[in-house]
Amino acid sequence: MEIEPSEVSGSSSSMKLLFVEMGVGYDQHGQNITAAAMRACMDAISSNSIPAFRRGSIPGVSFGEMKLQIKLGVPHSLQTSLDIEKVKSVFP
Repeated sequence: MEIEPSEVSGSSSSMKLLFVEMGVGYDQHGQNITAAAMRACMDAISSNSIPAFRRGSIPGVSFGEMKLQIKLGVPHSLQTSLDIEKVKSVFP
């Protein structure tokens, strides 16, 4: 997962959009933006299963070719304290 400002506003023309998932994450007591972002990502992926990728049922798309485009809503003042590597660890 790479997060670059230029990728946030648009998507790559070679990528096909197959699924959109949304999640919400909070860390009210710890006030940790990384923990909140990880919870939001886990929330987004926890309620779905996409066995079609593993079976090869989606024409032209294999599990190994699947790419994720992640958009996180993080206040500007907290963006420097976000640990992207920890957020990446949420995804298989």
